[in-house]
Amino acid sequence: MKPYHTGTVEIPPPDICHGRVNADFRQGFYLTRDVDFTYRWARKDAVVNEFPFRRDGVFHRRCREMRGK
Repeated sequence: MKPYHTGTVEIPPPDICHGRVNADFRQGFYLTRDVDFTYRWARKDAVVNEFPFRRDGVFHRRCREMRGK
């Protein structure tokens, strides 16, 4: 499986703790397996990032929510 992410810059390793806590789907790093969707979602100057993924490996990282800073 090759997950894809659309953004404005190349992203080396995904950081699932980056982003706004109050975003529509909360903090996270959103991926899709549908490369066609990725290009439809992308804007003119977007970058489509591709990440290798092993089915037997699980990436898990907890995020600390920063309040009042």
